[in-house]
Amino acid sequence: IRDRSTWDWNNRKNYAMAVKSIGDILTMDLKALKTQDFKIEMTYSTITTKETKTLTIQKTKEEKEVLFTLKVETVQGNPSTYKIPISIGEFVVLQELTKYALPYLIGWNALLSAKLVEDEVQNYEYRPYQK
Repeated sequence: IRDRSTWDWNNRKNYAMAVKSIGDILTMDLKALKTQDFKIEMTYSTITTKETKTLTIQKTKEEKEVLFTLKVETVQGNPSTYKIPISIGEFVVLQELTKYALPYLIGWNALLSAKLVEDEVQNYEYRPYQK
């Protein structure tokens, strides 16, 4: 187990993912992780900070780890690269946590929440159609 206490959480980098990209990660099964090479690359640009971020997920050359590489390019032209290797087991845990969180990330949990429905009904104000 690696020492996580050396990570600088105050200088963490954020990356936004589309549902399709999350699906690409979730569809990798354990057998594929152990036997096949794979590479997933996702890129997006931000308007406010004028950055282009590219996240690459692939197996390491030793094939014992999955390597997350985040490349951040700014308009000034000085790219920064951040690499995070994780074990296959850690990647599977990441997949399971993502499966659990996905309905909350895209709002599907609201469809089945009785509390949210009750709150909506209480706050509903009938407004008949007027010409």
